[in-house]
Amino acid sequence: MLCLWALSWGTAVSESVEPPADDLQTIDAEIALLKAQLAWEEKSVERMAQALTTFRDHAKATQLPVSMTQRYRQLRHRLEQLRQSNEPVSSRSDQTFVYDPTRTLLLLPMSGDFAQAGQAVYDGIVAARSKQGVNGELEVVDTAVFDQPAQLTDWVSMRDPTLIIGPLRASLVDQALQWNQRIPMLVLNTPSTDHRLPSSPPEHVRVLSLSLDKHRSLQQLTLETGAQHPLILWQKKPVNAALKTHFDQAWLKHQLETPERVLGVRLTQQVFERSSQRSLVKALNVRLSQSRAGWLSRTLDRSLAFEPRSRADIDTVITVSDSDHAIQVSPLLNYFGRPDLTHFWLPSPLPTVSEFRQTLPDWQATSAILPPFFARSVQPKPPDAVDQHEVGTFYALGETVVTVLKQGIHHNQALIATPLGALKRDLNGQYAFESQAYWLDKGVFEAFRP
Repeated sequence: MLCLWALSWGTAVSESVEPPADDLQTIDAEIALLKAQLAWEEKSVERMAQALTTFRDHAKATQLPVSMTQRYRQLRHRLEQLRQSNEPVSSRSDQTFVYDPTRTLLLLPMSGDFAQAGQAVYDGIVAARSKQGVNGELEVVDTAVFDQPAQLTDWVSMRDPTLIIGPLRASLVDQALQWNQRIPMLVLNTPSTDHRLPSSPPEHVRVLSLSLDKHRSLQQLTLETGAQHPLILWQKKPVNAALKTHFDQAWLKHQLETPERVLGVRLTQQVFERSSQRSLVKALNVRLSQSRAGWLSRTLDRSLAFEPRSRADIDTVITVSDSDHAIQVSPLLNYFGRPDLTHFWLPSPLPTVSEFRQTLPDWQATSAILPPFFARSVQPKPPDAVDQHEVGTFYALGETVVTVLKQGIHHNQALIATPLGALKRDLNGQYAFESQAYWLDKGVFEAFRP
């Protein structure tokens, strides 16, 4: 059963599934589709748009057969193609994000495993809109009840929103980017690096995600910390492989376009699949020291007291991995005689707060790169009378959505303060939370100060 929550601004109304359309309504909708088909054959954009609008009005009031909504979606796609073909080439430009909250559609999970998160985001958006005086229709569609992406596409196309917020789940973001080619959209999760998608979101899409911006963090660690000989340890994962490719391209671009930024910086990278110890042994050239000691022992025909030596030119180690592997790196550096090295951990993936808290006593001399809102969740909070539901991360994400739309997009601010921390706009117009390094050492958790 498909469920739809609709909200006329200020008042929430719960709707049940509409009864099946009667024969007359179905005939009217069919006539509208036939008119649209005829207009398309005659290349009439105006009449085709009018016919599809008429069909959409019928679809909003009734439950039409799926076959009819599929035909509508095909005709809608043909209308967009017809508009582009009729538009002079000289006047065409990339679709840009236009902030228009007249008909805002939220794509959130309101049932199932992620219902609590979706409800919190929804409540935060409603509260922030009320405080900031944002007017217009607000409608939310439960993404959890759609088995196929095409069903969700039908709902969205028939609502004809002026602004889409969502989806929240990462698995739906890529699908949304494929079928939404024109409507301004603020997605709430990071798109994947699927080869079918562009390397960066299209101009009419903005990204606001709780995910750690690992690429940006890597750039800061390699270019802004003063490291001259950094070593990056990559755990072998598909997501890390895509990130490494992206980072390698950016590093090459720095070398070609801004050589002064990388002057004197010698970067070493090492990929490991199972053992971070083996990776370190290889990257630090410890085996060369072991081989020399073995050769000397055989040559002298006697046992030697031996302490492995590692290369001395590396000054910083950056581990891109899960916590199970990263937590071993600093003790291994100490074992191999390099306790002086600065070790940064870039989580991939970011653990849950509860998982991370449990590991705090086991970390040694490591600086973790974390979003500020994650760090605030890790740090103990004093008991107070504030409702914890209202200060939750997803509720704050909902408030942040409205702040970004009004201040960052409508007023074109590059750096804005939000309930979840500072957001900064990059060169592509996308926003990312400013990450920070936190010092971890045998239970210590505090902001890193070099």
